[in-house]
Amino acid sequence: MVKGLYIGRFQPFHNGHLWAIKHAFENVDELVVGIGSAQEKGVEHNPFSVDDRERMIRSVFEAEGISGVTIVRIPDINDAVRWISYVEQIVGEFDVLISGDGKNQDLFSEAGYKLVKLPRWEGESGTRVRKLIRENGDWKKHVPKSVANYIVKNNLVL
Repeated sequence: MVKGLYIGRFQPFHNGHLWAIKHAFENVDELVVGIGSAQEKGVEHNPFSVDDRERMIRSVFEAEGISGVTIVRIPDINDAVRWISYVEQIVGEFDVLISGDGKNQDLFSEAGYKLVKLPRWEGESGTRVRKLIRENGDWKKHVPKSVANYIVKNNLVL
C-alpha cells in the first residue's frame, strides 16, 4: 500500500484540486489531504476557516464517491528547517508527496521523499476564484458544485 500526502490551502477547494486528487490515486492507494494554513481565516489570502474548508472538501469527496482519504489540519510554522518533521508529526508515515508546489517539492525531495509532480491545472487557482467571488463574477464554474452550494448556503460569499 502506497500512502501519499497532498497539501493545499483550499481557499476554496476548486476544480484543480479535484483534478489533482483524482490524479493522485493513479499513484497511491491511500491519500492524506493536509489543509495548510489551518490557523488562518478572515483575511484576503485566507478567507475561509479550516472548518469550512474541511466541510467543502468532504462534500466533494461524498459527491464524487472518493474514499481512501484522511484529512488533517496543518497550521503554518514558517520554519523551513523544521517543516518536514512538523508535517510528519501531524500526518504520520507516508511514502510520496503529491504536489504542484515547487517549494514543497524541494523540501520533501531533500528529505528523501518520492514526489509526484503535478502541473497546475490551467486556469484554476484559489486567487482567481476568490477574486471572482469578491467581484460577483462567474466563480461557480471553477469549483465543484458541492463547494459552490456550501459557499452560497453558508453565506460565505466574500
